[in-house]
Amino acid sequence: MEITPTPALLQERYQIDRVLGEGGMGRVYLARDRRLADRPCAIKEMVDEFIDPRKRHEANESFAREADTLARLKHPAIPAIFDRFDDHNRHYLVMEYVEGHDLDQELALDAQPLPESKVTDIARQLCDVLAYLHGFNPPIIYRDMKPSNVMVTPSGRVTLIDFGIARIFKRGKVTTVGTIGFAAPEQYQGHVDPRSDIYSLGVTLHYLLTKQEFPPMTVPPPVHKLRPGISPGLAGAINRAVCLEPEKRPQTIREFQDILLGRRAMAPTARLPHITANQRPLGHRPVTHSTSAPTVVRRKAPTRPKPPPKARRLVLLAATMAVAGFAVSYLYNAGPQLDAMIKTRLASRPAP
Repeated sequence: MEITPTPALLQERYQIDRVLGEGGMGRVYLARDRRLADRPCAIKEMVDEFIDPRKRHEANESFAREADTLARLKHPAIPAIFDRFDDHNRHYLVMEYVEGHDLDQELALDAQPLPESKVTDIARQLCDVLAYLHGFNPPIIYRDMKPSNVMVTPSGRVTLIDFGIARIFKRGKVTTVGTIGFAAPEQYQGHVDPRSDIYSLGVTLHYLLTKQEFPPMTVPPPVHKLRPGISPGLAGAINRAVCLEPEKRPQTIREFQDILLGRRAMAPTARLPHITANQRPLGHRPVTHSTSAPTVVRRKAPTRPKPPPKARRLVLLAATMAVAGFAVSYLYNAGPQLDAMIKTRLASRPAP
């Protein structure tokens, strides 16, 4: 679809400077808000030139959904929305301009993958924003985590962009598939929950560390086999997150973050209960109940510390002298009685 030129001034307020990006549905512009001290802003444009009425309806619905979703979100890693309007069969969304570049662009700058410290910091920030989204009731599933949707500012702040297919979670509802290669396997069947975002985050971090792509519906090679020096916590969290079965992944984004940062031991990849973000408060750590007999711990009686060898010899000598003194005193006092007793015994014996 060829996109006709956009007016240089929109709503007699927004001055278009240049194109920031372009896709199948429209463009994103850098503009200045002339009404508010030329404040920079990003304007997303969707051109309604569809011939098929069904596709027109889907595109308009997607754009409106993005605006409504962003309008209710307030988080430092999510661009704020300022305005929304229609003009000459086009739909515009005015939002906060995020200076910097996306992770795809950063990876293209160097032949090497990103260093572990940078990936860990990015992962921590993405965990925070996903925990915020999943904390809604019902949770908001982002469902399109990938390097090109993650902006990094010059100061290192991460921003999640493009909420075009983010929807309020409704169990059993057929949903839009995200990006092939990053979308969770269950998304291809129209099923999605917070664990789907955990899978996409794991694939994204795997790619940042290895720059290796793999076909959808296949398990990627373990991180430590491609980069042996990666810490066990980070590698283990990613390896768990990219399991094809949702039950084998971390069940919440906070659980994933705890494993990544070494605050939680990695449980064996057994079938775990289905738990969504609205069933467990953020930051909650489950209490595990053992099915085996309780362990009885017997306490040992406290033992007195042994005196040093020299002190032990002095104590032994004093005790010996005390016993000897007692024996001498006893014999001295009991001597006459013993002498008389002996003589009586001898006198009572018969003569030989």
